[in-house]
Amino acid sequence: MKNSKIWVILGATDGLGPPAIKYLLLNQQRVIALFINSSAAQDNYKSVSGKLHVIHINVFDLRSFRKEMQNITIQYGLVDFIINNSNYRLFNNLGHKGYTQINNSISESVAETIVLLKELLPFFRKHPTGNLVNIPPQLCLATVKKADAEVLLSAMGMFLTALHNELQSLNCPFTFLEPGDRLSDLAV
Repeated sequence: MKNSKIWVILGATDGLGPPAIKYLLLNQQRVIALFINSSAAQDNYKSVSGKLHVIHINVFDLRSFRKEMQNITIQYGLVDFIINNSNYRLFNNLGHKGYTQINNSISESVAETIVLLKELLPFFRKHPTGNLVNIPPQLCLATVKKADAEVLLSAMGMFLTALHNELQSLNCPFTFLEPGDRLSDLAV
């Protein structure tokens, strides 16, 4: 574990979050997983060797989140990478929403993700910059019905474009990385 990196996974509850956790732990990496519901999260990963710290995330209680991140980084060290798998759960029922509702979901998702990313910046090893790996929509759609895939792919693409544009307009110093070379064996 001496040469392991520290990864934060946003959106560890579902989608590619659980496979990413298992993949990283199996590869002797240290993982900080942000869950919406962490009740059973720790139990799901006891059989995997490695270090995992689970955080139940509440975007309305950022003070507790900062304090917990401070404690974790004292124990683990500073963060090397963030895997952004967050807010894709909001796209699960897009096939039944209109254009305005889809745009509103995307705007809310971008705002929530940016709040978390800005909170994580001080905890990066290479502060004030950070490495952000966005999970590509194509990987997330592996378990989606073909009828819904086109709408979801479009909406998730809009989400990532809006997220990148917003981060750049706020001058958030993230380096955007493709997952291919970092997470080559990751699959749903």
